Amino acid sequence: MLVLCIAIKLKKSKDHYDSDLRPLVLGTSMLVLPFIPASNLLFPVGFVIAERVLYLPSAGFIVLLCLAWIKVGVKLPKWKKSLNRMMALLIIFYFIRTMMRNMDWISRKSLFLSGLQTNPANPKIRYNWANYLRDSNRSVDAATEYEEVLQLYPGYVAAMNNLATILEETPTTARKAEELYVRVIQMRPWHENAYNNLANLLVKRGKYDDAVNVLVRGVRSSTNYMTHAQNLARVLVSRGKVDKAEQIYKHIVDHFCFKKSKRNCNAQVTGLLQDYGSLLANKDRRESLKMYKL
Repeated sequence: MLVLCIAIKLKKSKDHYDSDLRPLVLGTSMLVLPFIPASNLLFPVGFVIAERVLYLPSAGFIVLLCLAWIKVGVKLPKWKKSLNRMMALLIIFYFIRTMMRNMDWISRKSLFLSGLQTNPANPKIRYNWANYLRDSNRSVDAATEYEEVLQLYPGYVAAMNNLATILEETPTTARKAEELYVRVIQMRPWHENAYNNLANLLVKRGKYDDAVNVLVRGVRSSTNYMTHAQNLARVLVSRGKVDKAEQIYKHIVDHFCFKKSKRNCNAQVTGLLQDYGSLLANKDRRESLKMYKL
């Protein structure tokens, strides 16, 4: 701020205050134009004020402030010294405020806590704090925060999914976790983690048919579910549910290899084919093995 003010002041003294148009246009443009994309006027961006979108607008505000400082000093010479003292105090104030804000960025914890103190009713801020608590192995506190987020914003799918991952660890709340996963899938049918998490939870609860159906539905939506499907199949095999695992393998192979090109099959499901081949070999299913060996 000080550097900009001095630069503008020197330039203005050199030009004998002939024109204010250029710094006025520059300051206004820097203040308004960079903020328009983040203003939610053209399209929703998920936030209103964020430091990363205020750097250039702040520079524009400083240019206009410095211009006003110069003009008032010229129009009211007797107030010039007082005005200079006020500007010096303002610069010192913002210097101290900047140093204090830098302290908030020292750690993830301090950053999220400062956000909570500033705007405790913001779902995004509370969601970030809940994630920090979860990553710090404070699951109970994290679950409470996720529930608070959903009170503020019932459609927050990410918070819903994360809350379910905590609740599923406790038998008494596993049913609620299952309901949350179902809600996530209903609201976001392309949310691959919800399919995977729900399928794994159903396996834990002994609902093997439901788990297979969930993964099959997920696989139909995108090839991104391939790894999750493969992992679930391995879990089923380890639990002795070989037939259920074979259902998953067969569906994926039929869908991505026989309904699509062989090249696509080799590119997408090579690892899964190896697992499927091993499963068939272990079951002494030689005919099936020959059929699916591409």
